[in-house]
Amino acid sequence: MSYQHTVPLLAVEANEDDEIAHDNNDTGVHDNNNIPASWLTLPNKVQLTLLALCRFVTAMSQTSVLSYLYYFLGSLDTSQSPGDLARRAGYLASAFASCMFLTGWFWGRMADSIGRKKVVLTGLTATAVACLVFGFSESYSGLIVARCLAGLMDGNIAVLRTMITETVADKKYHSRAFIIPPLGFNLGAVIGPLLGGMLANPTSETSPASKLFGPGTFWGGKDGVAWMLRWKYALPNVVSAVLIAIVVAMCFFFLEETLETQKRETDAGPSIRKWLKSFFPSKYQAVPSSDTGLETTSLLHSHSPSPSPPPKAPTLHKIWTRNVKLTVLSSALLPLHMATFLHLWAVFLSAPRSTTAPHLPIKFTGGLGLSPATIGLVLSLFGMFGIAVQVIAYPPIAQHLGILTVYRWSLAIFPLAYLLIPYLTLLPPGALMWTGVAAVMVLMVPARTFSLPSSVILITRAAPSSVVLGRVHGVAASLASLSKAAGPAVAGSLFAVGMKAGVVGV
Repeated sequence: MSYQHTVPLLAVEANEDDEIAHDNNDTGVHDNNNIPASWLTLPNKVQLTLLALCRFVTAMSQTSVLSYLYYFLGSLDTSQSPGDLARRAGYLASAFASCMFLTGWFWGRMADSIGRKKVVLTGLTATAVACLVFGFSESYSGLIVARCLAGLMDGNIAVLRTMITETVADKKYHSRAFIIPPLGFNLGAVIGPLLGGMLANPTSETSPASKLFGPGTFWGGKDGVAWMLRWKYALPNVVSAVLIAIVVAMCFFFLEETLETQKRETDAGPSIRKWLKSFFPSKYQAVPSSDTGLETTSLLHSHSPSPSPPPKAPTLHKIWTRNVKLTVLSSALLPLHMATFLHLWAVFLSAPRSTTAPHLPIKFTGGLGLSPATIGLVLSLFGMFGIAVQVIAYPPIAQHLGILTVYRWSLAIFPLAYLLIPYLTLLPPGALMWTGVAAVMVLMVPARTFSLPSSVILITRAAPSSVVLGRVHGVAASLASLSKAAGPAVAGSLFAVGMKAGVVGV
């Protein structure tokens, strides 16, 4: 992929075809120009699948908490009001994002130095440990420590975006390749809430898991599983940690390094894999080369070019052009409201319904009063719809309208969804309420699904060189983390104020 020049943000779409042709000519790629972009012709599917799994397990561990966080916080301190629990949930989200902001730039630089794969494995391992710390915490401060650990050690969002760019260099595949991390996130957002809702407090009669681990069951015995009685919300975190460990092992053995300067270094994972494979020889043997084959091989080797030296990184001034700054800033503002929605939406679904009469148009309060299992189902439906939109709708729409146009239209949808959400509490439980929830989903999911990959593509195309992709995406991820830190904390406090004042939509 060539990064010979930087075009203004508003001109990205106009020059796209020329840049694709320019890139292919620079790299000597001519044969693939006439192959139409589709999911079937997408290159490096195994590597892309591994990257999607990395995003999947991280998202699963984060979203599984949302199903029961309100009740987990309430079990730690029964004196807290619904507004206070919302505030504490916001602080938890902010602790994670604040720590990501502090170290995002560091992991971006490390990815450009020691390699992408090492950073990914470090982040996943830390996430698994943080899950266990979170699940077995017995105080609010313990939860904060767990979230801070996860945030400090996980710089994978930016690194995965960079690896996508280096794995699929041809821009005609970008509308598909760059939705793979969000696709992994949405799949995690499907499994995670279901996992959390079903496994939270597994010895309680209201939990679906009580049939396995509750009193009087085969695994639970007379009183239920002892450690699950003490740590009521540990089980979903243990399952998350195990699944993350499996993905760590898969990436260790099969994920390929994409940083050019590290490709020549020995990778322990594939080396061990080959060594283990030697104990199980295949019954198929390679055909010995004939004289002609040897002669041809020698001829090819005699004309093969020597490896080119790694490209030098541009100066700081050339990296942070006006176009890069504006694109990164635009991307960083997205989580300011999206992260706020993700956390407040779960709290709003959990909060009890109000018993006071509403005074329209704005003076009313309360949530929907749903159980953890039902909340998990609602959040999973959001993820399922997001997957369908990503796979079916986004690629052709982005290809037809252009990335920048799709990005702008998706931003315009968010305010409509946010205005609608508070009024759901006025709808009576039943079909009417679920119709309102579905309306929010129809607005929110396409806006989120279209805006996130579009912003990543715009950042990638604005970067002046492939050598600094990790650095640029690292800074973008750090700024996005700052938004994630500010949004939920401020919004959680405002939600608490609104609940006490009788204005839930504040």
